Amino acid sequence: MIGSEQERKVAKFVNRYSTRRKLNIYKLETPKELDFTVQPPEGTLIGNDMDIEVSVKNMADSPRKLHLTVTLVNAYYTGVAGTRVKTQTYEEEVQPKDGKTNTWIILAVHFADSF
Repeated sequence: MIGSEQERKVAKFVNRYSTRRKLNIYKLETPKELDFTVQPPEGTLIGNDMDIEVSVKNMADSPRKLHLTVTLVNAYYTGVAGTRVKTQTYEEEVQPKDGKTNTWIILAVHFADSF
């Protein structure tokens, strides 16, 4: 979400008195069309390869063509992001009410020098 909480409150307040207030743009109910899931590896130790699964499910009634970019960044124990380990871009077409899963194989040599 872009902007601060205070900016969102001001925008909603101003909208209540605007000429377009009947459009009710801040309470629009939009159906969720895509559902993404990222399954990180469990128990991967430093120096081991790992697999990361990225899944998408199309809940819409028509196909969706996706251009996806997935970036893996290491993090310090404090939660601060470190260096980028790997970025992968790919395209998918997901049929209605269907899903796809991509397994992203990360070799230890890709992130060994990130520590």
